[in-house]
Amino acid sequence: MAHTRAWRHALQLAAFSLPLLLLGAGLAQPQAITLDGHRDAAYVLLATDPVADLAASFTSHPSTNWAELSELYVTTDTTNLYVFVALPNYSSSFAVGEIGLAIDTTGDVANSGGAIDPRTTALTFAYTVTNANTGAVPLDTTHIILPDVLIRGNVPGGTEVDNGFTAFLRWNGDAWTGSAVNWGGIAPVTQVGTHVAYANGSGVEFFIPYADLQVSPEAPLHLQFFTARHTDVTNTGTYDTVPADDQATAVA
Repeated sequence: MAHTRAWRHALQLAAFSLPLLLLGAGLAQPQAITLDGHRDAAYVLLATDPVADLAASFTSHPSTNWAELSELYVTTDTTNLYVFVALPNYSSSFAVGEIGLAIDTTGDVANSGGAIDPRTTALTFAYTVTNANTGAVPLDTTHIILPDVLIRGNVPGGTEVDNGFTAFLRWNGDAWTGSAVNWGGIAPVTQVGTHVAYANGSGVEFFIPYADLQVSPEAPLHLQFFTARHTDVTNTGTYDTVPADDQATAVA
């Protein structure tokens, strides 16, 4: 299980290095998936995070307790990857903050992705473990692996600027690109977009074409999801991750 390892801290305060979670090829083709922020029956549990491990300072109010993570699910067909992350405490009336889905598409290859989250300097990437799936034995990687794709956005709750805006970011060799495009498609005061959807008391769901990832449906992918403080807040930190990993217990 992912939480049985003590993951290496990055040098910055409140930063952490993310373990890799391997999505193997050959999952059964699912029934039709409805992008609505709810978990369809076709989803398969891929990774877990201990329940109630959100820092105590974040659990007392719905503006932050939405960020408690416990389960990450996936399913796939011949053209698309679908990801569902359970957020049972999420409410669009109160939640404030950001989400991130980090995806490695190149595998155990050194220096092939981005090391720093483009939206906050309190979070860095340095994958050192693969096969962190539920029920599997985590394996150390030969290289430090970095994500090639980062789906990064604001939750559509509260009154923050760019409510629900979600970008699909690709590492181009020295910087992340794509930050100006709302790939998720969530419009103001809505929770369902073209590629991302939220539902109160349920979670967040992603519809990701393999064409956007620039890989074939058979290619292995490494995934990790995290929740974070809104970058409008000074000295932003991280709330929680799935698979389990070191997390910030306060802002940086």
